Amino acid sequence: YKVTGISHMHLEAVDVAATSGFYGRYLGLDVVGGDEEAEVVALGLPSGQHLFIHRVDEISPATVGPYFGRHCAYYLEDEAYHVLEGHLSEDGVEQIDMVPGLRKPDELDTYFFDPSGLYIQIKNEDSLPMAQGRPRYRYVTI
Repeated sequence: YKVTGISHMHLEAVDVAATSGFYGRYLGLDVVGGDEEAEVVALGLPSGQHLFIHRVDEISPATVGPYFGRHCAYYLEDEAYHVLEGHLSEDGVEQIDMVPGLRKPDELDTYFFDPSGLYIQIKNEDSLPMAQGRPRYRYVTI
């Protein structure tokens, strides 16, 4: 037997509205369950998976600790990577290059924080064979 995919990820946030708005603005995810006043908001991904944002009084140290390996990484289509990176720059969201010199040719990626302090990585590999079989996110400009 084997796992066939990821159903959802469940993240915590002190400010659910700001966090769900952030994921909507920068990753193009739509609220498909709950609302800004709910304890849990479900964001839909184009792949049919979900990202749940759960309201907490305080973010767990395990979520925002200094360990840079703990993060969520998302694939974007070619043009979308540059559009999203432009939005991050325009809005003054700090981007961090975690692995200079270790990328494959034509691979782009950057890291940034969500409002709760969770690292997010966006990646775009221009080579179709490298990305074959991997779910991709469709970025929608807002």
